[in-house]
Amino acid sequence: MKKVVLFACVAFALASCGNKAANSEAETQEDSVVVNLNIDNAEEITSDLDEALKADTKDPAKIEAALTKVKDEYAKLVEEGKVEEAKKYALKIQEFISTNSESLKSAANNATVVSLIDGIKNLPTSAEATAEDAVAAVKADAKTVGDAAKNTAEAAANNAANNAKSAAEAKVNESKAKAETQVNDAANKAADKVNDAANKANSAIGNAANKLLGK
Repeated sequence: MKKVVLFACVAFALASCGNKAANSEAETQEDSVVVNLNIDNAEEITSDLDEALKADTKDPAKIEAALTKVKDEYAKLVEEGKVEEAKKYALKIQEFISTNSESLKSAANNATVVSLIDGIKNLPTSAEATAEDAVAAVKADAKTVGDAAKNTAEAAANNAANNAKSAAEAKVNESKAKAETQVNDAANKAADKVNDAANKANSAIGNAANKLLGK
């Protein structure tokens, strides 16, 4: 009986070890799939950004959308507890941005893109970075990007208002100039008529005088 019990214990132990090994292997495979997927996503983003930069007409909206996607993906991975995967993902993007940041900023030319680029550069990617560091970076960056977007919208609104004001002033000045031209033309025509009348009157007076004098 003791041998049977001992055999059962050994079998259970072996089965447990086997399950742990199988679970560990499955987790490793899953992590590998996640990392590869994130690297693929990162390469897709860098490809989109590179395409936007090479286009004859730069596309600020496409650049902003791609950079926003990077921040969202990093935040999502951190929220899911996949900090190491988030680091590798961000590091891949940072490599591209470190080379092209000025070109991206110049092509997009707005405060939101500048903020997104600077924020991505500052995402924790070192081996020493903790989950707390990643979470703090995501929160701080969300506020920074939000402020930048607000500033961009305000600047656009101010520019639109200034442009409308300038257009209205130009229209008023144009109408004023036309009115002044019309007044001057009318005055000149009236002066010409007066001069013509005066000349005719003088001519008539001269003719009458000559007749009286017998000329």
